[in-house]
Amino acid sequence: MTKLRGKTKKMTAEKLKSTVSEDIINPFVLNQELSWHQFLKAIIMTFTILPLRFLLMIMILAIAWLISVVTLLGISKEQAQGLDPLTGWRRRWCKPLIVSIVRFVFVVGGWFWIPQKGRRATAKEAPILLVMPHSSFLDTVLVIALGCPSMVVKDSTERTPFFGDLVKYTQPLFVVSEDPNSRRRIAEDIKRRVTSGKDFEQLLLFPEGGCGNRKALLQFKLGELENRYT
Repeated sequence: MTKLRGKTKKMTAEKLKSTVSEDIINPFVLNQELSWHQFLKAIIMTFTILPLRFLLMIMILAIAWLISVVTLLGISKEQAQGLDPLTGWRRRWCKPLIVSIVRFVFVVGGWFWIPQKGRRATAKEAPILLVMPHSSFLDTVLVIALGCPSMVVKDSTERTPFFGDLVKYTQPLFVVSEDPNSRRRIAEDIKRRVTSGKDFEQLLLFPEGGCGNRKALLQFKLGELENRYT
């Protein structure tokens, strides 16, 4: 009787373990298989449509880059460091123009329409905008659709051709990869910006701190910001 009961418990535990493993979603694994039709289409498009789209995207991006470089000349040191918000014609006319041009880059790339539901909170209502789930660099299209708000980015982004000067228009907060105290300093910079009372745009954060497969959210990694201010 004891043997039978022990065997039943073991079978129940194994069954429960099997059920739990089936129910748990691994956000880091993406099993995706292409059909022969999709594979053939990818090959044909790679040698026909892709080169043309890529060339057009680079040309349009170059126009946005040129506008950003020229119009950023003459901004104050405080604005360049993100201590004061952009004002006047740069914010009212130039930035929306650059955003529209960059948005057209994604239209050429195939993102024709990005649906939005509900009402987006204003910067006064929600100075920090959290975006998730984060799956790849293609999530940049969401940043464009949101009007290119400020972001927290790596300092190496500033040196990236084309994108470096475009990113400066968002007045980002830069994380210095080599500095171990950079995350703590960023948390202080975020608090200083959102509580300054100045007319800054929203600050966009990807709170997961990594990329997943969009089937589940990763644990938020707000780090020092979470420990100090939440």
